[in-house]
Amino acid sequence: MAKRTLVRRVDNSARISYDDSTSEIIFERYNTETAAWEESLKINLPAKRITLIADVDDDLKVYFGRTNKYALRYDSTSDAWVLSDEVNDKDCLKVGRNGAIQVIGSIEFV
Repeated sequence: MAKRTLVRRVDNSARISYDDSTSEIIFERYNTETAAWEESLKINLPAKRITLIADVDDDLKVYFGRTNKYALRYDSTSDAWVLSDEVNDKDCLKVGRNGAIQVIGSIEFV
C-alpha cells in the first residue's frame, strides 16, 4: 500500500492520508492508549463512497489548505463531518453518517 500523509495536526493527534493503490482519502486519529493510528473515515474516490469506520465520540478538527484556511471536523453532537471556511468562520458542507450531504454555504477554493 502506498499511503501518503497529506495533512497532519501539529500535535500528531490526527492526519489525512491518500492511498495510491485504492484511490482513497483516509482520515485517521492517533490512539494514545494503543499507540496506533485508527482510521475514522474513508472516501473511496472511484466508487464515490464515504465510509465511517470507527465510532468517534469526541470532536476532531483537522486544518488544511494554504495557511490553514479550511478545516474538516467531526461534530459528535450531530454525528457528522463538517467542512468549514476558517477565514470567514462559517460551515460550508456537512456529511452525515448515512452519507447524506448537506450544503450549508458556499466555498471557493483558490
